[in-house]
This record gives sequence, C-alpha cells and structure tokens, in this order.
Amino acid sequence: MLKDLPSAPCKGPLACPQYISRRKHIRMANRVTVNEQVCKGCGLCTSVCPKKIMVIDRDKLNAKGYNPATVSNIELCIACAMCAIMCPDSAIKVEKE
Repeated sequence: MLKDLPSAPCKGPLACPQYISRRKHIRMANRVTVNEQVCKGCGLCTSVCPKKIMVIDRDKLNAKGYNPATVSNIELCIACAMCAIMCPDSAIKVEKE
C-alpha cells in the first residue's frame, strides 16, 4: 500500500499542484477560461496570481482592440480563483476537478 504513495507526500492542493486520493498520487486538473472578447487587458488578474501564470497576450487582439489575458502554464495553476475574483468584467472562469 505504501509503495503507491510518493516519497514526499503533498501538503494539500494549496501547497502543491497534486493531491493524494485513494492511495494514489493523482494530478489535479484545473481549467481557467478567459472570455477574450470581454477581456480588456487591464492586468488586474496578472497582479494577483500567486503563481504568476496569468499574462497579457501581446500577440493577440480581441474585437475591441485590447490584448486579452491568458494562462501561460496551466500545469502550475492552483485554482485559487484570485484572477476571476479580481476581474472587473467577469471574463475569467476557474474550474477545478
């Protein structure tokens, strides 16, 4: 039974991006969706992200002429939803599995 557990167990989903469930080490699946047509690229989400993975995509423009926010590395996301809470236009949706 113990051989299924990692050598250094996680301290919970907020301490690391993985968690222990049913005696197996399982990757936690998070999803962040940015409605690019609503996002005005204000950058508030980028300033509150604890993992600094929310970034403004300077290579993309939406229909209103703004550079929308995007996630640079979803694997590092801890699904804290600070980006969604801070977004004044409710353009960000955070889901965790």
